[in-house]
Amino acid sequence: MTFRIEEKLAVNSQNLFKLYEWIKRHGGRTLYPDRTINSVYYDNSSLQMFQDSEEGCVPRKKIRVRYYGQKDYIDQDLNFEVKVSSVEGRFKTQKIINNIPDFFLDKQYGIVKPKSMVSYSRSYYEIFNQRLTIDKAITYNNYKNAFFKKEFDIAVEIKSKFNTDSDFLLEHFPFHRKRFSKYCRSIILLNLN
Repeated sequence: MTFRIEEKLAVNSQNLFKLYEWIKRHGGRTLYPDRTINSVYYDNSSLQMFQDSEEGCVPRKKIRVRYYGQKDYIDQDLNFEVKVSSVEGRFKTQKIINNIPDFFLDKQYGIVKPKSMVSYSRSYYEIFNQRLTIDKAITYNNYKNAFFKKEFDIAVEIKSKFNTDSDFLLEHFPFHRKRFSKYCRSIILLNLN
């Protein structure tokens, strides 16, 4: 298990071009080609993971199945992922599975079922020896039906090693920080809560 720092940056979608200019001006480079990410998020019947995330409780989890490319996942590897936020830090576990299960049994949350699906395009950069991701064209889908909502904002995140100095991140990434949980946004915008 490897802990890491994840900081969300407050960058408005109207300022996306300025962010790209900032990355270029500071020697940032593209790490990988852009790709589409799809995540099916799970929660229990009382939406306890959503509540814990909104309240900032620790320890808490997000359980999801993630895959890349088109929404039709036939013949694709699926990643079963558990993101844990604890007092010690954040980490993620993952394993390959063959299909999207109807439910999981989790020790902390009990029986969890698919609630929403989040899809977006992700760009990957390296700048100041840190990884920076930009998620755009975000859509939230009710897992049970075709109802969906589009996100008008973007999600920008620094992903750093756990021992990275916080003053270094603040100095080199002079943006306001904000909370931005795609899972929580999906629950709110789809009126699932």
